[in-house]
Amino acid sequence: LKLTESNTTRWYYLKADGSMATGWRKINDKWYYFQPGDGTLLMGTWAKIDNSWYRFETNGVMQTGWYAQDGSYYYLNASGVMQTGWKTDTAGHKYYLDPSNGKMAQGWKQIDSSWYYFTDNGKMVSGWLELNGAYYYLDNGKMIAGKTVSIGGTNYSFGSNGVCTSSVGNVSVTHGGSGSTTSSGASSGSSNAVTATQPGSTSSSNVTPGSTTVSTVEPGAAGNGTTTSTEPGSSTSGGPGGVAQNEGPTQSNGVSTAPGSTTSSPA
Repeated sequence: LKLTESNTTRWYYLKADGSMATGWRKINDKWYYFQPGDGTLLMGTWAKIDNSWYRFETNGVMQTGWYAQDGSYYYLNASGVMQTGWKTDTAGHKYYLDPSNGKMAQGWKQIDSSWYYFTDNGKMVSGWLELNGAYYYLDNGKMIAGKTVSIGGTNYSFGSNGVCTSSVGNVSVTHGGSGSTTSSGASSGSSNAVTATQPGSTSSSNVTPGSTTVSTVEPGAAGNGTTTSTEPGSSTSGGPGGVAQNEGPTQSNGVSTAPGSTTSSPA
């Protein structure tokens, strides 16, 4: 049922007996949510339902998979729930979604006192990493710093900021940002600071390992903006439940407020 009043359109769903539906509703294999208070369909917004965050398309369909907003990526599982913490896709790539706001990590990220580096598409880097001519080594993702270690039978020394101060031979190197991999015969030993944008920063300032951690923006702080998203609903079945394993962020179109907005909670 569509009602338009004062240039505002609201959608409702009437059951077979004529009563108004509320809560979750599966229609043509897509999931929708009608607010318990007045039965209106949630559209083009985030909503916190039973302590979990969901994202709804402008047509009201519950989204799943990767979702991009204002330059940040989020992941919604097959249940539609926004995920936080570590995520591994079907190809074995690891991603990190900030526990406070669900944003996918990019660049340097300090997690449980260890530094990690994530490419522009969010994949965690392991092994050698090159940034602006400086070399780092990430052991299962964790940056080595302030010690000498044996890697492939060769000893390498690393400063407190993680920069390798030894000559780096012909090794496989991941390059920061794009995450492309090449062989390198270059030497390191540079003491120059290498910068990378810290996810969640309230400005465009850069940080490097060993510097003060920049606080992440709380959900909802960014306000409204033009956003992009993957096509929702493709992997749902049998009601909210299950796990989606989409690989990497992809995009289409949508509009939303950020998680944490008090106006997006169901009535």
